[in-house]
Amino acid sequence: MNSGEEFENYVKSIYSILLNLKDEGIMVSGGATTFLKGTSGLEHQIDVYYEFERAGVRHRVIIECKNWKRRVEKEKVQALESIVRDIPGVIGVIISKVGYQSGAKNFAQSKGILALTIDELPSLGSLIADRLRIVALPDENCIGEPFWTIMEMKNGKNTGVWFALSLDSNRNKVYIPLFFSKYHAELFFKQKGLDKNTYGVRGLPRYVLRGLIQQIEFCKIRHELFEDLSSSDAVLMFPPPDIERTDYLFPVKITREQLMWQYYGKNIPSINQ
Repeated sequence: MNSGEEFENYVKSIYSILLNLKDEGIMVSGGATTFLKGTSGLEHQIDVYYEFERAGVRHRVIIECKNWKRRVEKEKVQALESIVRDIPGVIGVIISKVGYQSGAKNFAQSKGILALTIDELPSLGSLIADRLRIVALPDENCIGEPFWTIMEMKNGKNTGVWFALSLDSNRNKVYIPLFFSKYHAELFFKQKGLDKNTYGVRGLPRYVLRGLIQQIEFCKIRHELFEDLSSSDAVLMFPPPDIERTDYLFPVKITREQLMWQYYGKNIPSINQ
């Protein structure tokens, strides 16, 4: 990732995925042509911006992206905080490639500015974890449409982390197993000796399958930009005929496009669009 524009587009793609897990149509904008006018009359250029309304409450977020080789200093956080004060009702977020000087981090916390690093982007838990739990994570009552899978659990709650397999020598490539029945998923679970306190079998409603398809594309883009970060795909776990409890399921790789057209049944716009 060599330019500030690439970094901003990367951030926009992440927010586009997380904010549209149910195809809500929330637009994420930003860049050289995006300006917001403050109460001072000044127009502020915004790297990344989104807004939406829920239950009569308007949510507005401005994000400053710093694709720098040095740690962000306090003065840059102060500059963002002044913009937040000038535009009532917005939440301020700053994202740094390498981190922050101690004074900058402390100032951000004292002023309600969310200071993230690039490593924290995939989860963005501090900002929208509650929303993700409401709209995106399947619980034990969800039925597979048509798939079942295995997800990480913590204190009985779904963390949003998918169980994944390594199938080849590429350590930066993992595969999320998808099962056609709960029985197959539970059989695999037992054969792998997985801990029920750490993982759980979950059905994937259609909207969660949509989120998985988006995540696969996002991980591919992330891996292309940061080679040391892993990418993920999916595998369909097929049982042998007349499967027995001791039989193993066979993984068959499937692409994002195949998942989208054969199982989701509808086009999902590419992140790059």
